[in-house]
Amino acid sequence: MIKVLFAILLLFFSSESLSTTCFGEEQPSQLSKKYEKSVKFDFFEDNQEVDVRISAPNSIEGLDFTSATLVKGNPENLDFDFMFFPSAEHSGDQIIIYYMVKKNLLRENTLQLKYGPGCGKILQYSVST
Repeated sequence: MIKVLFAILLLFFSSESLSTTCFGEEQPSQLSKKYEKSVKFDFFEDNQEVDVRISAPNSIEGLDFTSATLVKGNPENLDFDFMFFPSAEHSGDQIIIYYMVKKNLLRENTLQLKYGPGCGKILQYSVST
């Protein structure tokens, strides 16, 4: 039973990891540049930690926001130290993502914002102060 549960969890994680590399017609860099003025990063530093607040559009090109992924390392080559999926709150026509991290972990972080079903559209930004 434990082996079956482990296999199911591994399958789920594998599909989530691969979904971060699923790019449609436009590469994330082109699409990200197009929407960079609509995505705002705020950093609040205190001692050894940084509070990060990100606001982004609820939808782009008619596609609704579906998920956010934060990766430390290179998500395109699946070469990363960690990956997690921060929650997002809706506030008017924006989504708000908030998390805290130690200063030494903020280097080489990439945020991916996914819009729409399937591959959809992905915005990708480097997160740094």
